[in-house]
Amino acid sequence: MDWLPTTLNDNVVAPEIFAGASATAASDIWSLGITIIELLTGNTPYYNMLALEAIYHIMEDDVPPLPSGISSVCDPSSCYSSKCT
Repeated sequence: MDWLPTTLNDNVVAPEIFAGASATAASDIWSLGITIIELLTGNTPYYNMLALEAIYHIMEDDVPPLPSGISSVCDPSSCYSSKCT
């Protein structure tokens, strides 16, 4: 598994990267979104999980858990929809 990121914060890595695919604009958007959540809240989604548990949820959940009140303009579930691909 030499393709797995080696940083301490794997929570910003897009699901397709964990699956072994190459980075794309969509995976960059994913990482940017997670970084914005971290800037707003002080934590990434899944920050309180063990690395493998977090990776599982990143790959299996439809969208990452978003903090309530993050936006009064858009529905948070639409931020990680197929619009980003």
